[in-house]
Amino acid sequence: MSDTAAQRVQAWASVWRIRQFAFYETQPVGIWRELRRARGDADDPIRDAALAADAGDWDRFTEALIHHLLRLLKVWSDAPGTYGEEKGDQVLGVETVDASVVVKTRFHTWELRPASGRP
Repeated sequence: MSDTAAQRVQAWASVWRIRQFAFYETQPVGIWRELRRARGDADDPIRDAALAADAGDWDRFTEALIHHLLRLLKVWSDAPGTYGEEKGDQVLGVETVDASVVVKTRFHTWELRPASGRP
């Protein structure tokens, strides 16, 4: 089986976590993904967007974001990553722009450890 140029580009982008395309003037997909993790469990004014995302209704989600400005809730981490550099911004959830309502979607802290008892 021979690789095509498209397969090589896709593999390269996947390894380096590079988005290959994005639509302009649309709502951020990151907020959609985080609200899907919330499973519709959110307080007003985030509830409408969370329920739409949980139902897979992009149109309703877009409409909800037009009425309520939301952004990803992030916290900076100086902890070293896999290659020793700072991890940087870590996504914890979604919040309103004025930070009056917060929906936390990430509760676990993962860390890499060597496997014990393995050769």
